[in-house]
Amino acid sequence: MELDFEKIKRYNNEYKGWLKQFPNQCYAYENNACTYFAHLLALSAQNSGYQNKKIYTCSSNREKNGVSAFLASENNDDFNKVWWDFHLACAIEVPIYKDSSQTETLVADPVLFGDNLVTLKQWCSALDCNSSDLSIIAVSEDKNIEQKSVEMITALNNYIQKQQNLHDVAPQKHPSVKKYKPLKSTLLKLTNKIDRFNLSLAKNKSK
Repeated sequence: MELDFEKIKRYNNEYKGWLKQFPNQCYAYENNACTYFAHLLALSAQNSGYQNKKIYTCSSNREKNGVSAFLASENNDDFNKVWWDFHLACAIEVPIYKDSSQTETLVADPVLFGDNLVTLKQWCSALDCNSSDLSIIAVSEDKNIEQKSVEMITALNNYIQKQQNLHDVAPQKHPSVKKYKPLKSTLLKLTNKIDRFNLSLAKNKSK
């Protein structure tokens, strides 16, 4: 069957719109916030009328435990290997062929592929995992986007602090965290959002 590039282009354009909810392209930085990216993107897909799901893997051919991927370095002239306990991404089931309603799974994973949707095969290849290694997770009915956004910001802040601590202890082994400076500045401006949300939670609990 022949691919319908107009359909694929339309899906990609919508996906780029979903990514605008993430501050300062935070997904482009080395991070451990894939859970929150996947959940927020899945809700965006759901709100746009797509059949969605989340895909999860904690094993690969490349690692004995966990998964790894190669992300572009700070100067985009090399790739750094990044290891995680697991990796999670949003996926949508959509027709991509001309004159056919047959669907395929496209993965929305900004951590690995930025603002481009990829096939499930491409996603598995990047993580060096098999389709048999994957688990499908239903999208939670919890639609509290504000809470997930706050959790994402907190996770990113914690990750940056962890990298700073590693650098302070072993600067030769762990490079400078200067690359996080633009993101850190953006996250700092969002801390009042976290404070407001936590205050709201505290008020609700006291009622």
